Amino acid sequence: MASPDEMLQAQQALARQVDEALGNAAEQKGKRGRKLLAVAALVLLIAGAGFFAEKKLMVHPKLNPKDPPPGALVSLPQLTLNLADGSDLQVQLALRLSTVANAKEITTDQPLFANAEISVFGSETYASLLTPQGKAAAKAALLARFQAIALPVQKVPQVISVYFTQFVMQQA
Repeated sequence: MASPDEMLQAQQALARQVDEALGNAAEQKGKRGRKLLAVAALVLLIAGAGFFAEKKLMVHPKLNPKDPPPGALVSLPQLTLNLADGSDLQVQLALRLSTVANAKEITTDQPLFANAEISVFGSETYASLLTPQGKAAAKAALLARFQAIALPVQKVPQVISVYFTQFVMQQA
């Protein structure tokens, strides 16, 4: 792939060619040709600036080589349960699996995952889950439980992250 400088030079050369071609036509057509030339130059300038901005200014995330590569996303069934203080929670989770995960095994383990959800959320209160820190702690506890249920394959955890896809609480 060409470097940004090479691309910029190519765009400038193309702009010069367009200018020359349009310049000859501009002489013949007068003011109308000059406007067309200005528009063509502006389009090329904007395209070059967009290319430069995408390559140089955009932040591209880098993966940590120690992290397992992400695999499939598996949704767990929605659960409605009581919290420790009597409040209600309706929650649905999605699990990000690693590429070595056995999706069929994960599907068969769903009752065990539901049991883990009930155990973790059943000991929480409305107030604790209302804060971002409380939700993060619940996610961490669930991830640890899910990783214990779906044992690692080749020393790589099968479940690498937990996402809330639905989270509704009703205070008692």
